[in-house]
Order: sequence, then C-alpha cells, then structure tokens
Amino acid sequence: MSHNHFCDFAGHMWECEGTAMRPLAGDTEPSLCICGTCQVPMEQGDHSGCSIELLACPLHMDELLAQILVCPEDNICLGCGLPMNTHDYEQCRTRPRMKAPITIQYEPPSPVPHCECGCADADPDDIGAWCMWCDHVYVEYNSETEDQHFATDCLEAPQELKDSARKRLAEDHA
Repeated sequence: MSHNHFCDFAGHMWECEGTAMRPLAGDTEPSLCICGTCQVPMEQGDHSGCSIELLACPLHMDELLAQILVCPEDNICLGCGLPMNTHDYEQCRTRPRMKAPITIQYEPPSPVPHCECGCADADPDDIGAWCMWCDHVYVEYNSETEDQHFATDCLEAPQELKDSARKRLAEDHA
C-alpha cells in the first residue's frame, strides 16, 4: 500500500511505499512514514482527509541537500562544519553529524499577505497551509488553489514551479 508526499523542492506529488529518507531530520536510513494528523503509520488506515507531508522526492533530494548544506555567507557545510572546498556535500552526507543538528527556523506567515485573494483576512485558526516561498496562507488548500497561487501570485517561487503550475492549470481548463 502506498501513499503520497509533496515534493516541496520541485512542486509535484510523489508516491511512497511506506518509508522515506528525511536527512534534514537526521535520518541516515529511510524511516517509517507517520501521518502528521493521525499519528499512525501511513500504511494503516485511510488518510485521504489528512495532511500530506512535504518531503523532497528521491529524484530531487540530492539537489535540495546541495542547496541547503552550503551556507552562502561563508561557504561552510552546514552538515559537518567544514569549508566546502575541502569536500563535496555527498561525502558530508556519509560523515557523522556535528553535535548540533541542522536547525530549520520556522517563520510564520506575516499577518498581512501580499496577494489579493482574501487570505489577509483569514482567521488564524482557519489557516490550513501556507506557501513556503512567500507569505500567502491557504484557508482552503488543494492542488488547484496551490497551482493558481504559484501560477499568478507567488513572485518568490522558482520558475520551474511556476511553469509546472501554469501547465497543470492549462491542462485542467483545456
């Protein structure tokens, strides 16, 4: 039995067979996928109404790590603390981790989003998702509202993500 994740690096759904690599959480081997809503393994029960985990797919994980592991200000590998010119990030992934794990700082969306979809007036208790590229929030989140946002409103999203969203919208309305 499989389930889906959303590749937040490239902006697409991908099918998982029950375990996945989560190197940003410290995984060195695939770990069991647990539903963030129900707190049970994804392979148990019906999760069609549950949230979907944002996780780079196996195809894009290396690209994500290549971007994340390098601190641009000082060209230091955030995985092990060594200067990037002393090794490449692939080697770093196999080294023991530094004592302090990589910390990803969560920044909640700003209270007044820049878009004009009405999300600025959303009750914070009704927000179900937010854009990782800008300050947009979703009261009603689905693939079409996300595609609409990336296609027209999100200036900060990667061009590849914008193009794929526009393509899906064009196909859906053709």
